[in-house]
Parts: sequence; C-alpha cells; structure tokens
Amino acid sequence: MTESLRTFFIPFLQAAWMSTCFLGAMRFKLISRAGVRTVQTAVLKKIIRENKDTVFGKKHNFHKIFDSRGFKLRVPVSDYDDLKPFVIRASEGEKCVLSSDPIFMFERSSGSSSPSKLIPWTKKLRDSFNKGIDPWMWDLYSRRLNLWGGKAYWVISPAASDKKNTPSGIPIGFEDDAAYLGGWSQKFVDELMAVPSWVKFLSNIDSFRYVSLLFLLRAQDLRLISLWNPTFLPLLLQNLFEWREQLGNDLHHGTCFPPNLRNGLSFSNEKEILDKFYRPANPMPIRAKEFLSICNCGNKSHATGLGEKLWPHLDLISTWTKGEARFCLKDLKEWFPNVRIQGKGLLSTESIVTIPIEEAVAPVLAASSGFFEFQEGIEG
Repeated sequence: MTESLRTFFIPFLQAAWMSTCFLGAMRFKLISRAGVRTVQTAVLKKIIRENKDTVFGKKHNFHKIFDSRGFKLRVPVSDYDDLKPFVIRASEGEKCVLSSDPIFMFERSSGSSSPSKLIPWTKKLRDSFNKGIDPWMWDLYSRRLNLWGGKAYWVISPAASDKKNTPSGIPIGFEDDAAYLGGWSQKFVDELMAVPSWVKFLSNIDSFRYVSLLFLLRAQDLRLISLWNPTFLPLLLQNLFEWREQLGNDLHHGTCFPPNLRNGLSFSNEKEILDKFYRPANPMPIRAKEFLSICNCGNKSHATGLGEKLWPHLDLISTWTKGEARFCLKDLKEWFPNVRIQGKGLLSTESIVTIPIEEAVAPVLAASSGFFEFQEGIEG
C-alpha cells in the first residue's frame, strides 16, 4: 500500500482493528462481573488440565493439583534461573517441556538490571495477551476520539542486528512487531505503524535511530505513541538536533540516507533492509521547512514543547509510569508537556498482568490472561 493510500485508509483500518477488539472487550466486561476468584479458579484449572503431561507438569505433579491451595503447595515460587533448564530443553527442540502448546518463537527480554532472557512464545500465550490488549485498545479508542485518523508509533520488541534461531531452528524475535497480536489485528496494525517493524533490523544503532526519526517526521498525523521505558523517546529525539540538516534534506527530496551510509560505510544487512524503504518516497518540502524551523528553536538541553510542535495531533503517550520509571518522566514531559501520559500497567514480554482503563483509578487485573499469585511486599 502506497503512503498516500495508507493515509486515506487510516480511519477504515482503525475501524477494522477495533472490530477485532470488540468481542474481547465485551468478554472482558462479562468476566469482570463474575468476580476475580471465579475467573482465576477457571484459568488455573485450564492451565493444569492442558499442561499436566508436560515435563514441568509431571515434575510438579499437576495431576494432583485441584485448586490454588494445591498449586501453592506443589509449585514453588521460581525465578528465570529456576526455569532456564526447561527453556534450554525447549530451545533445543524438545516438545511439551513447559507447555503442551507448540513454541513458534522465542522473544528476548531483559529487566532493568538483569541480562537478556529467552521467553518461549506459543499461540496460547499470544491469546492471553490479546485478552488484555483487546479491552485496553477498545477502551482507549472509544473514549479518546482524537486518536482516530492518524498513525501510531509502537516500540515493542528490542532492536535486533540480525535474525537468529535457536539450535533447533526456532526463530528468536518477532520479524513484525504487530505479530504480537496475530490474526487480522496484526494485518491492520501493521498498516497503522508510523515506523515499520523492519527498521529494528538495521545493523547500526545510528541507522536505526535515523530511519526511525525520518519515519516519525513523515508521520505528521501521529496520534499515539506506545513504548516501554519513558527514557527511550527523549534519547531518540535528541538526535534530531545532530541530524537536522540530513533529515531536512531527506524530507525535502523523499529520500533516506542514514549518516553511516553517507560516509560510505555499509553493514551486513543494511542495504538489503533499506531497499524496503520506498525510495523515492513522496517529497515533503513544506514539512522539511517546518521541521528545520521548529528544530532551530531548541537544543539537546532545551527542548520544551518541541515534540508537540512537531506532532501537533499527538493525543496520548502510553508508557511505564510506576516504580523507577516515574523518575524518568521529566524528560519526556519536557518534549510533550501537554500530551496525556497513560500508565501502561504491568505489561512485559513475559505476560500481561494489568491493563489501564480510562475510568479506573488504577490499572485493572487482566484476570483471564493468566493465573496470578501475590506476595506482600514493601508497598503492601
């Protein structure tokens, strides 16, 4: 789909996406009325029933577990290191290790202080994410009408220099960030992305940042930004000042020449990937002039409100706002002082635990997405 056609069809694509979210959103409302205990009991019984014959299930005697009390008694609290031997066996191609559902991919994940981990992904895990994402997106787009009519910038999976597989040939990492959703949702969301998923495969970090910024600048109708860590966006946007002339020139002529390629450097898959960028794209001389004018009004240490000037239609930024992340919001708010920032809830590569709902005072438990145990902590 060409750029002009994609822009024309954006409202229709958004409506089509919301139609795929509707049933999940209504199901979430019905389930919430049943009560958390009832829902969680049903989820646990389903997990036990479907996975009792796995290596993990046999080790912990799933066939003897009938309720949450039995689960607590037989399945100890574990961290990733405890589960790593099972993950390694699954990555080597062994079936039914952690789940009876076939693993179609492993995704990389890392916490704020922990090294990278491989998370096995199955269809049922993706379905559990959709059980939370569908009501979240339906709530967002039905209440914030200014999100309609423009693109979204989704920062989901980490940048990857190349495509890798496990020893048994199972892919590591989604080729397409919209693949988190699967089905028709994936097809619709892929067309709505301001920055296409293939950009993350650029082999040089400067090229990754440059091409991301160029696509964002071309998305004058940007309405939504969704990212994990609030520090990511300010660090990315700081590069606008360093590359203002190159970006302005590429906007003006509809081209794409990352800094390293300008210097005659090339990397393993860079040129192959950049061929996917429709060159020449539509020249945007007016946008280029506007960008340079706005960019000349600030610098790395003073960027107050520049993000809102560059993307005046931006309606909402979804990011982590709790824990350590709350101390990182200052720089984000400097770029976007008046844009609504919605806390993302507890959402990670491993699972979806809570989702933000506009009328709720706090993120709501995604009770049908998994079985949850809670332990008293410092915050209660």
